[in-house]
Amino acid sequence: MSLSSGLVVSMPALLMGLLLLGLLLMSVAVFNIFVYPFHVSPLRHLPGPTDNTFFLGQTSKFLCVPWFPELFCEWSRQFPEAPLIRYLNFANSETLFANTIEAYKEVLQTKSAFFVKPGFARQFTHEFIGDGLPFVEGKLHRLRRAAISRPFSTHRLRAFFPGVQNKAKQLADVLSEQRDTAGNVEVETNIWKTVLDVIGLETFGLDLNHLESNQSPLFEAFTKMMQPSATGHIVNYLNSLFPIRQFLPIQECREFAQCCAQVREFIVGLIAIRRTACKKGHAEKNREPDALQCMLDYSDPSWDDKSVVEYILNLLVLGHDTTACSIIWALHELSRWPDYQQRLRDEIINLYRTNATPEFNDIGKLPYLHNFVREVLRLYCAVAMAPRQATRDIDIAGVMIP
Repeated sequence: MSLSSGLVVSMPALLMGLLLLGLLLMSVAVFNIFVYPFHVSPLRHLPGPTDNTFFLGQTSKFLCVPWFPELFCEWSRQFPEAPLIRYLNFANSETLFANTIEAYKEVLQTKSAFFVKPGFARQFTHEFIGDGLPFVEGKLHRLRRAAISRPFSTHRLRAFFPGVQNKAKQLADVLSEQRDTAGNVEVETNIWKTVLDVIGLETFGLDLNHLESNQSPLFEAFTKMMQPSATGHIVNYLNSLFPIRQFLPIQECREFAQCCAQVREFIVGLIAIRRTACKKGHAEKNREPDALQCMLDYSDPSWDDKSVVEYILNLLVLGHDTTACSIIWALHELSRWPDYQQRLRDEIINLYRTNATPEFNDIGKLPYLHNFVREVLRLYCAVAMAPRQATRDIDIAGVMIP
């Protein structure tokens, strides 16, 4: 009886405590969202866009533009002299955009030890690019990078050059066959397939031959993962803030999860085949080790097949996406500027006149091609953004970042 009375007496106090706690949390949220960014933050005086939407900042713009780096270019042209540009993100959270070479260098090189990749970046991408090298920090990052760098050394790339040439010839043949009577041909899909074949050869020594196949389950899975619809883009963004994808009952989310699982199952199967071949002594001893073999041979107590799957996924997805996008942008620019296209063609034809079978080093001696590639990568960076979060108060380009 006394216990029951005690509970009855304590209920108002409990409700009052919960109410006060709720009011406190709400007050903190209101301050952080609507007061701090506009009236308290030491970064509030930095230049940046001011046409923010309520609560969302510039988020709605990022979701509406076809290619979100367009916003960065627009702000950079608007504030060309500013080393850092400030814009507001979801819930009016502050984000700084490095706008000068000096600022970039400090964040990514000279003071990189004081920055880490933010949690939202991992949440946004880990499902389809893996949890490997992009999210490892510090000394472990250097060790792991060294472990997989062997198949991508200059010596190895030079030896792999004939394989790239063969795929390029195969691509040219396919494009010639698919050209219509007006001379038009769709190149984007074929380039994505070609690059995936090349990455497959270099990563695990297997010619996937997507280029000449109309049924390519792996390529279709990559396409759905890397080229989502407008709904998919919105889900990706929201999922970077809150892990909601698995709870959304929509077809887009189910297909995305199935594609991610399919690619990982493919890699697991390759690992099993390679390990079985090694145990039976069927491994090619005189062959240069590919990326998969280097990872399987890597000695580390924390290294297992799950780690190998994530790192191979890094190479497949990141190498495939960045390379294909750069080639497509290069072709886009050549189509816009016929004079530059002809000048580049003349340089390459002159090379073949003096050497019918050019080698790896010969390609590096073409100055116009070299500068053209560099300019394409400058204008159309393969990596749209490299987010970083400061681990302590630090000065960047004369601005103290709290």
